[in-house]
Amino acid sequence: MTLPESKQILAPLIAKFSDNLPAYKSANYNETQLRREFLDPMIIPYTYYKGTLDNNTKF
Repeated sequence: MTLPESKQILAPLIAKFSDNLPAYKSANYNETQLRREFLDPMIIPYTYYKGTLDNNTKF
């Protein structure tokens, strides 16, 4: 993956995080939500398994 491709993946996630920071700091936001909304979308494009994963894949 090239740097411009990486930026295309990360930029919307960073913007979403910045826009919703107060909600993410609340006690109601949990680890599972963090993983599904941010970590998986950031990590999956860089993995060997990219072509075999879908939104319901559990690690």
